Amino acid sequence: MPDTVSVIDWIALQRTILYQVAMKEVQTIQHTLSIKGQSRQTNKGYSLVAEELRVRVRNRTTYITIEWLVRRWFKRDGRPRFTTVALRKGRGYRYSEATLARHTRAVDLLVVLETEGRFADIRKRLRALKELEKLLEKTGYTALRQEKGEDFEGF
Repeated sequence: MPDTVSVIDWIALQRTILYQVAMKEVQTIQHTLSIKGQSRQTNKGYSLVAEELRVRVRNRTTYITIEWLVRRWFKRDGRPRFTTVALRKGRGYRYSEATLARHTRAVDLLVVLETEGRFADIRKRLRALKELEKLLEKTGYTALRQEKGEDFEGF
C-alpha cells in the first residue's frame, strides 16, 4: 500500500496533467472558433460580432475551474469595448446544451458540444481528486506531511 506522501504527490501530478489537458482543449477550441470567425474581423482587429463564446481555465491554489464565458461587444465614445459574463453551469459537471446553443453560432455548435463533453470529464476527475484530498485532510495526513517539514506545494 502506498504511503500518504506518495498519494498526495500523485494527486498533485494528476491535477497538473488535467490542467494541461484542459489548456490544450482551450487552445484547440479558441483556434477553431477564431478561424471560423476571421471573416468577422475588421482591419483594426475589432470584432464585428455582438457576442462571442470564450473559455477560461483558472488554476487556483486548491482547485481548477473550467468556465464558458460570453464576451459582449459594444461601443462607448466611438471605441469598441467588451464585457465578459460567465455562463451558469447548473448542477453536475456539464453546461446545458441549450445554454451553449443560445450563445453559439449553428456552425460552431457541434465543436462546442464535443469540447464541453471533454471538459465535463475533466471536471469530474478534478472533483474526484478533490474528494480524495479532503479525505486525506480529514484523517490528518496532510498535517503530518507539513510537520515533517516537507515542501507542501499548493494544489
